[in-house]
Amino acid sequence: MPWLKQEQYYYCVPASIQMWALFDNSQFRVSQTTIAAYVHAMPPDGTPATNVAPGVNYYTATKDASLIDAFSTPQAQFDSMQITSINNQRPLIAVFNQQHVVVVSGGSWHQDQVNDWNVWDTVIYQDPSAGADLELDASTWHENVSAMVI
Repeated sequence: MPWLKQEQYYYCVPASIQMWALFDNSQFRVSQTTIAAYVHAMPPDGTPATNVAPGVNYYTATKDASLIDAFSTPQAQFDSMQITSINNQRPLIAVFNQQHVVVVSGGSWHQDQVNDWNVWDTVIYQDPSAGADLELDASTWHENVSAMVI
């Protein structure tokens, strides 16, 4: 997964979509500003959550992205969906601290024996503000991630 720095303080979604698009096609050459216009990123709040999946569908090879929140999805299922995406070499964008997004690119996990779901142990992600290949333990990840586009 390539890492890119967000070009404006409210461009975490455009930068994340751009990273995902570069993962799909290394020749991708659309600017964060163009992506920001498409997803309606505006200061000071950034991109409306409902515009992230359409942006992913428009600029990446993924055409069925959807927003899934952790409040209406059981935690084990929420984790398992993320892990399945990574296992299938498909990035996902996670809403981090309810005001920022990051691109999940890997991690470690185990299979829960009770319900047979995959459960995070550690998560590796690309943060367009803080840097590349950052890692969190599962507990910290769960405390900070409230939704995802997968």
